[in-house]
Amino acid sequence: MDTDLKIILDFLARCGVEVSARTITEPQSDDAKLLIQFATGQCRDADERKAACALLKLHPAWMRWITDRVKASRPPEPERRDSGDDRDLLPHGVS
Repeated sequence: MDTDLKIILDFLARCGVEVSARTITEPQSDDAKLLIQFATGQCRDADERKAACALLKLHPAWMRWITDRVKASRPPEPERRDSGDDRDLLPHGVS
């Protein structure tokens, strides 16, 4: 048996229940920067957009990360009054 595999199997035999795997669910540094630029429409060119799409295809869980960042960056929505008039949602001075 391969020595590396035997070492891992021995380790798991001793500590099996206590050992758990953990995956990175958030992009790191440069990937995060590129994905934020993509989500906010600030990619410089088509190559950057393609690279961001490739990352999302490779790591679909990062879509939630992007969504959370975009939502957090938006200003809070105006509170709707009970008048039933949709103009309450328009910015001041717009009718």
